[in-house]
Amino acid sequence: MNSAQQPNLAAIASLLLIGGLASPVKAQFFREHPTFFEEGNRQLEREIQTLQESSPSNSVLTINSGGWQWQKFVSTEGDFRISMPDEAVKSWSWEIPTSIGILKLTAVDIEHPDYFFMAAFSQRNPSLSRVSSEALLAEVRDRLVELYGTTPTRETAIALADSPGRELTWIEDEEANQVRFYKMSDRIYIFAVGLENEMALSQTGRAFFDSFELL
Repeated sequence: MNSAQQPNLAAIASLLLIGGLASPVKAQFFREHPTFFEEGNRQLEREIQTLQESSPSNSVLTINSGGWQWQKFVSTEGDFRISMPDEAVKSWSWEIPTSIGILKLTAVDIEHPDYFFMAAFSQRNPSLSRVSSEALLAEVRDRLVELYGTTPTRETAIALADSPGRELTWIEDEEANQVRFYKMSDRIYIFAVGLENEMALSQTGRAFFDSFELL
């Protein structure tokens, strides 16, 4: 991918970041790797149970599967776990203005020349459980589109169990970016990924999103 195309994938790296909290991701191809989710799932689940009993608010479990190492990231502060590539995880905070006030979020991300993964959660806010889910998700959606800078190629209403959400997708010739976000009781969860193309997004990206679980 030439340098003229780099700002598009860099946008997903800086998505939602305020005041230069993260540096842009280089827009290069995500090499084809076997999906680790089809292998070692039982091993992951057994070892995750051990991780959940540990005291740190954030824990990682490294798994070597399909010739590529991945980690199961567990956040007791955010009450969730998700699978991410075994790279250095950075943590930062940011805010989203809404009609019910400022939503304060904590995010972790992995920046790599070939891909970008991000998971974020809001602090518990009792007002979230009382506000209209549709209205709040629309506000979060508008904020994400504003920060990304372009209209999504696709927008879809999604849900996880009984929790409503949205999926936003940006497809370019040589890159694919996607964001999923949910309103779950008194929290908002936001996940983002940048990959090589739509096929990579439908495989590895979907596996990343689908690995999200509440503790």
